[in-house]
Amino acid sequence: MSLLNAAPLLSGLRLQWAEVDPGFHVATKDGEFAGSVDTTHDGHFVALDARSTPIGRYETLAEAKRSLTTTQPPERRELETRVLSTLQTAAVMAGGASAIALTVGTASLLT
Repeated sequence: MSLLNAAPLLSGLRLQWAEVDPGFHVATKDGEFAGSVDTTHDGHFVALDARSTPIGRYETLAEAKRSLTTTQPPERRELETRVLSTLQTAAVMAGGASAIALTVGTASLLT
């Protein structure tokens, strides 16, 4: 199992929804805040995860609500960001080391 597979998607969650203010819907799972959907002035819907980070802007309320069960939880997104950053850094360093090795190897062939 890789690090990126350690956290599950939210797809298995059965969220409970309540409209707590006109146009503002809150999702809970087992009594814990799981996210929300806010209606914009132009009639679109903005979904926010459990940390109030915007997930996306949607045409319908149903799409916005569904987005909370089809996106990764915040801690998984943070983990993936850290892992990808580390992998990119390693790739750049490996590429630099390869370039140096090729340069040294080519120089030694020429002498």
